[in-house]
Amino acid sequence: MIKQVTDKIRGAYKLVFNNTLLFFATTGKRKHNPSSVLIIKSEQIGDYILFRNCLPWYRTIPGFEDHSFTLCGNSAFKSLALQFDAQHVDGFVWFDRTKFLTSMRYKFRIMRTIYKEGFEVVINTNYSRHPQLDDLLSFATGAAQKIAMEANLTHRKKWQTWLYDKHYTRIIGLPVQNFFEFDRNIRFIETLSQQSLSIALTLEKDKLPPTPVAAKGFIIIFPSSSEPVKIWNIENFIGIGKYCAETKNKKIILVGHGKTDEMLNNKFKAALPLNIQEDYTNRLSLTELCKLVSQADLVITNDTAILHMGAAQQVPTIGLYTGTHFARFGPYDRKRFPHVICIYPKQINHFVYTQTAELAKQIEQASPYPINDINYNDVIAAIDELAPSPQ
Repeated sequence: MIKQVTDKIRGAYKLVFNNTLLFFATTGKRKHNPSSVLIIKSEQIGDYILFRNCLPWYRTIPGFEDHSFTLCGNSAFKSLALQFDAQHVDGFVWFDRTKFLTSMRYKFRIMRTIYKEGFEVVINTNYSRHPQLDDLLSFATGAAQKIAMEANLTHRKKWQTWLYDKHYTRIIGLPVQNFFEFDRNIRFIETLSQQSLSIALTLEKDKLPPTPVAAKGFIIIFPSSSEPVKIWNIENFIGIGKYCAETKNKKIILVGHGKTDEMLNNKFKAALPLNIQEDYTNRLSLTELCKLVSQADLVITNDTAILHMGAAQQVPTIGLYTGTHFARFGPYDRKRFPHVICIYPKQINHFVYTQTAELAKQIEQASPYPINDINYNDVIAAIDELAPSPQ
């Protein structure tokens, strides 16, 4: 009871504070910039990979064919967007997602920058719209047309949906089934552009820079994640690393960035002979990592952006999931993506492809199943399927 009251007080404070900040950020002169569209994509690297193939089609929206387009994006995926998609937009506005949510001055500065550009239209492409981020960015534009996808409740309460959605000129609702994120992005642009589209999930390898990795014939293992609940036990990763080295005759490549990744990779390295592994933790840029993934014989990872890099580049990929947001980021459809196997905790793993709709209703948000309930032998079977042992 006390927590509920505290949460309501905190929510009311944030509402008043953010609205006050928005008011001062959107006062004064701004450019007159007709025929201009701001596209907002504030989510993470994996989300951008599942969105970017739709980006060129925004120019086909009726009435917007001669408009200029600016992408407002999370700086986490900046290098990927510049490498792959600079030709699809006329400009970029970048922001640090964490700083926007935690720093008053930074939030004010970004909103002020967007307001002064004088955009005529804003399109918010995020399904999990955050009221203190995505909606504020939309409203800061001062745009006459504000378009958004109908949001889920990952980052908001129902009352926030009622309060914020009424400020948009158009909310696009999609069918109630829990879409795979890539398909949801396609359906959104199909609705806006009033056409049926055939869009493939790709990352064009020829646009990537060379990678400094010299190894040939290797398996990438990424045992970390930005979310601790998504990290499968490192001892399990060590076990599959040994299995791959012994049965596949492949070198193991470790990747990652940051202290957590480095700590886990150091544990992995200590357990395997040095001559069968190479560690590139904190040594690769995002685009170099993407190139490295494209050259791998197999990728084994928790539910992270590297999984989607592999899937988009047709690289045999094994993704380990808890089941959170089931059907949104996995499982990948085996008919469309035969090179991707998604593995879940043993309680649901054998039903993920036959009872997808039912599980999506049961596990729309957080999964009740810990990732360490993934069966080790299920992972071994997936390795053998995607990377058969040499004869």
